[in-house]
Amino acid sequence: MTLVADRLSAGRRAMNGSDAGYNFDRYRRLLAEADDEPKRMAFINLLIEEKAKDRLAEQSLRARLSGLGLNTGSKNTRFKADAPRR
Repeated sequence: MTLVADRLSAGRRAMNGSDAGYNFDRYRRLLAEADDEPKRMAFINLLIEEKAKDRLAEQSLRARLSGLGLNTGSKNTRFKADAPRR
């Protein structure tokens, strides 16, 4: 699969939510295919776009959980329910 085709399939996965994290084999393969400057720049842009999508999804999840009365705490803690209000 070429870098352009992979970018399109990555966009489809991001839209339907089926991407379950980083696929290091995929990135390793794409990096190996990036044998000239335009391909390397496309690979770098792909990494940046995917990281930005991850951050937006995380922010959206935190906002939804907050709206449900759940406190997410810091980035590295598990989700926990807010203490009851008196």
